[in-house]
Amino acid sequence: MKQKEDIQITKDVERSCVLTLQIIFAALFTGQVTFLAVVLFVRHSRTFVETDTELYSILRIISGVYAGIVLIISLVVRTKTASILGSAESITEASGRYSTLTIIILAVCEGAGLFCLVVAMLGGKLTFPLASLLLAIIAQLFQFPLNSRFLRSYEQGRRTYLDEQQLRGIKKTGDKKTGDRHQFMSQ
Repeated sequence: MKQKEDIQITKDVERSCVLTLQIIFAALFTGQVTFLAVVLFVRHSRTFVETDTELYSILRIISGVYAGIVLIISLVVRTKTASILGSAESITEASGRYSTLTIIILAVCEGAGLFCLVVAMLGGKLTFPLASLLLAIIAQLFQFPLNSRFLRSYEQGRRTYLDEQQLRGIKKTGDKKTGDRHQFMSQ
């Protein structure tokens, strides 16, 4: 009976963690879409000079680099999630790590997106800032929280972590006649 309760608690923790992250994702994403609508409305309702100043050109380049870096960070974090979650002692601890990691990455992606929107609002051509915004949004979409992704990352990371712990339990002994040998440490 205790095992069934533990399994149910595990599923509840996982579901509530991911659902909370999905709500946070929706809020951050909606904020960017709303700000994009405001930028497009303001740009459409006012006459902007389409001349590119040196400062605006620099800001456009910064927005593109910023969004590109955020996309790379997002991809790297997604590949490292399993190892980050794997060392957790329980699914509850893993869900806390997953929540923290996801919120931080989503905030970084949102920051890049909002920076691109501010650059778009300043004037000049919209093409480059909106393309940079698209990169930031793609980075954010890579981090969309799913139950299956969380569980897969945790299970994969946990197996890897336990395998590494077992390998660390191997004692290396040197023997001049036979070369190096590895033996399991007796526990």
